[in-house]
Amino acid sequence: MNKLTSILLIIVCFTAQCFAQKQIVSLQKQEPAKQIYSTFLWEEKEVSQYKVPEGIEDFVIGYLSISYPHFLYNNRHRNEERLIRYQNRIEEDNIDTMQFVYNKLYKTWLSVLIYMQNGIKYCIVDTDFDDSFVNEEVFSFNMNDSLLNDIRFFTNLNIPVDSIENSTTKRIPIGIENDESSYTGTDIIADSLQVIIYVNISCQGFFIDDADTIWIDLHAQNFDQLYLKSRMLGWCSNKMINLYVPIVLGDTFQIRNHKYVFEDFDIYNKTLELKRLEDDSIGTHRGNYFAKTPRLDSLSGYSLVFFTGSWCRPCKPVLDSLLAFHQQHPEITIINVNQERDTAAFINYINDNNIPWKIIYDKIHNRKSLYFSTYYISSVPQLFLINPKRRVLESRMSMVPCVEFIEEIKQKGCEVFEIKDY
Repeated sequence: MNKLTSILLIIVCFTAQCFAQKQIVSLQKQEPAKQIYSTFLWEEKEVSQYKVPEGIEDFVIGYLSISYPHFLYNNRHRNEERLIRYQNRIEEDNIDTMQFVYNKLYKTWLSVLIYMQNGIKYCIVDTDFDDSFVNEEVFSFNMNDSLLNDIRFFTNLNIPVDSIENSTTKRIPIGIENDESSYTGTDIIADSLQVIIYVNISCQGFFIDDADTIWIDLHAQNFDQLYLKSRMLGWCSNKMINLYVPIVLGDTFQIRNHKYVFEDFDIYNKTLELKRLEDDSIGTHRGNYFAKTPRLDSLSGYSLVFFTGSWCRPCKPVLDSLLAFHQQHPEITIINVNQERDTAAFINYINDNNIPWKIIYDKIHNRKSLYFSTYYISSVPQLFLINPKRRVLESRMSMVPCVEFIEEIKQKGCEVFEIKDY
C-alpha cells in the first residue's frame, strides 16, 4: 500500500508540475473602447500600386492610421498645424518623446479594400503590408442583417517595427466593424463602402499561480510600442500584486519567484498561452536569475549593469571608473539604466560624458520607474555583475563599494565570482 501510495504521489506531483509549466488562459473579449481610439477610413485616390483579386470591379481602397501618435511624430515637420496637433497629443497622453526615437513603426497606415456584391459588403485588410489584397482573409457584412452593428470581426496585423536594438514585427489584434454611413464634407452617404477599424481591442482572463488567482488584462495598443503612462496597456494583478508589465508576445515577466513568457495569443479563440520557465529565484541577490526586460533581454557574456541617474552625484566617480575599465576590458558588456525625470537631462548626460555603451532611459512616473521597480532598486549607484546564464554573481551599492568592486574585477577577472552551487 505504501509503495502504491508513493507511486500515485509521484504521478500527482509530476502532473502538477507539467500543468505549472504551461498555462492556457481563456480571455473574455471586451468591447472596443471607442473613446480611446478608432479610425475612419479615408479613400485612396491612387490605387494602381495595389494588387487586387481577380473578378472585383467596383471597389474602394482606403487607408487609416494604426498609431496616430507615430503618424503625428513623423509628420510634425510638414506644417505648423501638424506640429500643434503633435504637441497637443503629446501633452494630452503624457507621452515621453524618447519612445518615438527608440521604437519606430515602419508602417503607420493600414490599407483596406471594400466592395459590395448582392447586398453583402466585403472587406479585405492588407495584414502583411505588401500593398496586395491577394491571399488575405475576407470579412463579410450582410447589409440586411438587423444585428449588423453588433457584429465584430477580429484579425491580426504583422507590423514591421524598427528599434535601436533590432528590426522585427509585432502581431497585434484589430477589430473590424461595419459602418453604414460615410461623410463627404457635410453630407452622409448611406450604405457606403466604409468600415471602422479598432486597434485597442481588450481581453481579460485569469490563471492560477500557486493557488492564487492572477488576472491578465491585454490591450492591443501596447503592441505599437508606445507606452502611455495614463492608460492600462497590459497588466497582471491579484490582491497581493500590482504588477504592470508591457505585454508583448515573447516578453518574460515575473510573478513572485516564477517567471513566465507569453508564447502565443489566439485572437480568434481568445486564448493566451503562458509558459512558466524553470523555477529559478528571480531577483538581484547573488545567485538569482536576472529577469528579462525590454533592451535588457539580450545580455551575452559577462555584463555589468549600472543603475544610476543624471541627478546622482555619488554616481559620477563610479561612471568614471567604468569608463576607464571599459578601455581595458571592452569584451565585458556594460549597460547603464538611467532613472530620469525628463528627456533633456538624459540626453545631456549622454553628451556630457561621451558614454560608448548602451544606456536605457527609465522614465520616472509617480515616483516609480519600470526598470528600477523590476529589479527592486531603492538607491543608486548600484552595480551588478551578470554571467552568461543571467545569474547575478555580485552586486554592490553606494559609491565606494562600487568603485572597489570595479577594481576587484579588473584585478581578478569575472570568473572568480562564479557560483558553483546552482
